Amino acid sequence: MRENNIKIPEDISLCAIGDSKFSSLINPKLTTIQYYYKESGIKSSRILIDILRGNCNKEDLKSIKLGYNFSTRESVKV
Repeated sequence: MRENNIKIPEDISLCAIGDSKFSSLINPKLTTIQYYYKESGIKSSRILIDILRGNCNKEDLKSIKLGYNFSTRESVKV
């Protein structure tokens, strides 16, 4: 974007999924959403195991909402 003279966040806002130390080291610092992949994998694996063992049926299946962390940094106008 710098090569094309696009200014962040004046011309465009940037947001990424997944947070790392790199996100806060680049210029401008990148706004990110951190999704809890490990927790998601554990919960979905438990449901799958219950299905395979016959411990639940379609009526038992439910929606699981997991948390996330939104880190507002310099790449988005607020």
